[in-house]
Amino acid sequence: MLRFIIGLIVGLAIGAVAGGGYYYTIADDAGKVLAKVREEAGALKKSLNDKDSELGKAKGDLTSALGHLKQAVTEKEKAESDAKKLQADKAAAEASAKQAEAAKAAAEKALEEAKKPQ
Repeated sequence: MLRFIIGLIVGLAIGAVAGGGYYYTIADDAGKVLAKVREEAGALKKSLNDKDSELGKAKGDLTSALGHLKQAVTEKEKAESDAKKLQADKAAAEASAKQAEAAKAAAEKALEEAKKPQ
């Protein structure tokens, strides 16, 4: 019976050592995986921060471009308005020139009539 108890204790000790080694290996592997996951998470966080920075720069560039576009549209509208005003002024000048021509022709006709002996 003593032999049985000693064998049982030795068996339990061997089993405990073997089981402990097995669990140590699993825990060690899990630690390595966790370290790798943390490393990858850090790399992803850095990449995300870089992309966020690029996005911020792109937003700034877009805002600047939008400002330039609005300014260009305003300048275009002003140029179109100025062109319409110039066309109206030209039309008015042409009308005045026609009136002046008509007045000149009438004055010349009146002068010729005045020069005729009566």
